[in-house]
Amino acid sequence: TLTEFVKHLGREGLAEVDQDDEGNWHIRYINRDPEAEARRQALAKKERMDMDDAERAARMVEKQVKEAQKQLKERKGSETEEGTSHELKREEGETIKLSMSTTLGGGKGKLDSSTPKPSALEVEAEELKKNKDSGSTAGQKRKLTAVEELMLEQKKQKQEEEAAKKQEYKAKTEDHWLAKGIVVKVIHKKLADGKYHKKKGTVKSLHDKYTAEVKMLETGHVLKLDQDNLETVIPGVGGEVLVVNGKYRGLVGILKGLQEEKFAGVVRLENGETQSLPYEHISKLH
Repeated sequence: TLTEFVKHLGREGLAEVDQDDEGNWHIRYINRDPEAEARRQALAKKERMDMDDAERAARMVEKQVKEAQKQLKERKGSETEEGTSHELKREEGETIKLSMSTTLGGGKGKLDSSTPKPSALEVEAEELKKNKDSGSTAGQKRKLTAVEELMLEQKKQKQEEEAAKKQEYKAKTEDHWLAKGIVVKVIHKKLADGKYHKKKGTVKSLHDKYTAEVKMLETGHVLKLDQDNLETVIPGVGGEVLVVNGKYRGLVGILKGLQEEKFAGVVRLENGETQSLPYEHISKLH
C-alpha cells in the first residue's frame, strides 16, 4: 500500500517521514547527491579547522601576554629598587634649602621653594619641543609592546614562508597537464553541435603534451581533443586523484576535503604529505 511505501522510505533513510495528529503523512526528500554531501562535509570540516586555528591562536596570544606581563613586572621591580626614596633627616635647628634643576625656558637654573611649579600644559609643550628638536614629531607612532612585536615578527615570517612555497610551486608548474587514465570533462560548446559539452571521458592515450584521445563514458566514442577543450574532474571526498601539475605532479592521492573559497582540494598524497592543491592541478582517476 501507499502507507507501507511511505514507511519504507522513512526506514531506509530516503526521506523524512512524519504523521500528524490527524493521521496525514508528510514526506520530505533527503538529498543524497555525492557532490552535495561532499560540499556539506567539506564545510563542516572547514568550520572545525577554523575553530581549532582560533583556539590555538588564542592560547598563543594568552601565553605571549603572560610572558610580556612577567617581563614588565620584573622591569618595574628593578626600577622600584633603583628609585627607592629615603627619609629626609635633619639636625635640630638646621635650615633646609631646596635646589631643583629644570630645562624649562631652554636653559638650566636653580629653583627654590618660592618658584611656581610649571603647569601640565607647560610640561607637555616642553616635551613636544624636545621631541621636535630631536627629529621626532607630535604624530609619532607609539612604541610596540613586546607582545605586539613578537606577533608582528611571527606574521612576517609566516608570510615570507608562504610566499617562498608559492614561488617554488609556481616554478614547477608547466603549461600542459594531460595524463593517461584521468577523467576529464569536455568544455567545447560547439563540438558536434554541443553533443559532448559537459560530458565526461577518460584519457586513453596522448598524441603529445597538449592533445589526447578521450573515450566518452556515456557513448564510448573516442575523440581527439586539445587540453584547451577539456578540464579536470574533481571526485567526491574519499575519491582517488592524480596530481597533473605543479611540484607534486605524477603522485596519486586521496581527496580528503574541499576548500571552495580557494578553489582547491585537500589531498593526502602517497608520499604521506597532505597538501592543498588547485582544482586544475588534480583530476579523478578512472
